[in-house]
Amino acid sequence: MGHPQSRALRAYDQYKFEIPVGTTGDTYDRYLVRMEEMRQSRLICLQAIEIFLPGPIHGEVGKC
Repeated sequence: MGHPQSRALRAYDQYKFEIPVGTTGDTYDRYLVRMEEMRQSRLICLQAIEIFLPGPIHGEVGKC
């Protein structure tokens, strides 16, 4: 079954998102593309969280 994160990555083709494309190529256009890339990344992250199995998350805590 694997780690929940690897499940999310294997399902990448199932995520709904748009690929932002600029039209003019100037500095402002590239800025707008980067902003939209961040918005799309957020949507992908939210969808990935939905895929994770429910339950507690345990991390290894090392000794200081």
